[in-house]
Amino acid sequence: MEEKVPNNKLIIRLKPSKPKEVSKACYLRISLLTILCFHIMFILIIFLFSFPSLMRDTPPKLLQPHGSPTKEELRKERRREANRKCAQRKRKREQEAFQELEGSVAKLRTEVQLFHEELTRLHKENKELDEENNSIQEEISKMHGMELSAKFVISYAVDEV
Repeated sequence: MEEKVPNNKLIIRLKPSKPKEVSKACYLRISLLTILCFHIMFILIIFLFSFPSLMRDTPPKLLQPHGSPTKEELRKERRREANRKCAQRKRKREQEAFQELEGSVAKLRTEVQLFHEELTRLHKENKELDEENNSIQEEISKMHGMELSAKFVISYAVDEV
């Protein structure tokens, strides 16, 4: 049934007198609601994919033109760049210190080698002098006997001190 109401609005009232009419009306309402829901979901999905920042936890950047960084992003990028440069300087200082230490180690190794050679030479010289000393003591003991040899060794030891 249709009724006219003031303001030229049309009101349709369905009376549940016939079950087929009610089911058609319900089916029509459900169909319209379903289409409306799908349409809204479609618009929402398009909107979300148009602005991916809405799907993240970060605040939306709707007011920023696409591709231009915000002040926060600029600050972070400057900080990252400063950290990179600082790390490069630190690595360079460490490399220079390492090379300096390598040079010191090489110099010390050559000094140790020279000292070892000098010690070996002095040890041989000491052996030669000790053998020479023993041969001189044997000659003295042969020429003058044991008494003079003992006096000479004792006087030599006293002179050394």
